[in-house]
Amino acid sequence: MFSALSLFSGAGGMDLGVRQAGFEVLADIEMDPYCCETLRSAIARENLNTEVLNQDIKKVEPMNLRKQLSLKFGELDLLFGGSPCQSFSQAGKRASLDDERGMLIFEFIRFADVFKPKFIIIEQVKGLLTAPDQAEQIGGVSPIV
Repeated sequence: MFSALSLFSGAGGMDLGVRQAGFEVLADIEMDPYCCETLRSAIARENLNTEVLNQDIKKVEPMNLRKQLSLKFGELDLLFGGSPCQSFSQAGKRASLDDERGMLIFEFIRFADVFKPKFIIIEQVKGLLTAPDQAEQIGGVSPIV
């Protein structure tokens, strides 16, 4: 079975799809306590071993988590998730990186630097690739190309 780590897990929608694709989700990182209750309920119902970390992702130390999950560098198959999209959405103010939530997309890079996953999936909104960066350059936000 392939291994996966979920960032910005929400109520577990992406987790469900990743599991159906044959991955074992080792851990979920989610700040919202109600979403964590939903995750824990689904994990118990499905008799899974996923660990739920109800924490602000900025306070999670990837190296400690990697060791806690007994993973070596490059052993994780998939790093996935969907960081907050309000900062980039065409329906919003498009504050991009001037919005604290917009900066959270770079958490994928912080975790990828430590875990060295084989694959990364980032779910985001259509406006991400056309959002202005801090220098007002259109399309300069994309952290991974």
